[in-house]
Amino acid sequence: MCGSGSSSACEKRILLVDDQPRAIEGLKRDLEAAGFSVVCVRTLNQAWREIENSRDQRPFDLLITDLYLPFDLSELESYRSDIKEGPFNQGEMLAAYLQGKGIPYFFYTSDESFYRGNEKHKVFMKSESREALLEKIKETVWERAD
Repeated sequence: MCGSGSSSACEKRILLVDDQPRAIEGLKRDLEAAGFSVVCVRTLNQAWREIENSRDQRPFDLLITDLYLPFDLSELESYRSDIKEGPFNQGEMLAAYLQGKGIPYFFYTSDESFYRGNEKHKVFMKSESREALLEKIKETVWERAD
């Protein structure tokens, strides 16, 4: 069984989305050290393209995204029909799209007002313990594999 140990046969794919590369460099390193395959992008448009392109190969097992991301709305119009609720901030727009695809996600943000009282989404503050975030990521990815 896969689970907590890292094994190349069990490698899971994670998409990290943040327009500030330094905000996720350490997390990317930690995830790769834990045996995950990690793809990083900086915009909402890039995230959508990665998700769509991965459908023909190996889909992502988890997406971790910031809330506020650069985007070109004209390019995203074709995806909006797949979103049942909204509009929201950019991260929530992406999350609504992912829900329809069955891909779990976490928000990884420094926006404390979004974090407090949020019962709809899994939200982690960038200031929180990296170990706690890694444990939640592992639980989510391995739950999905079962």
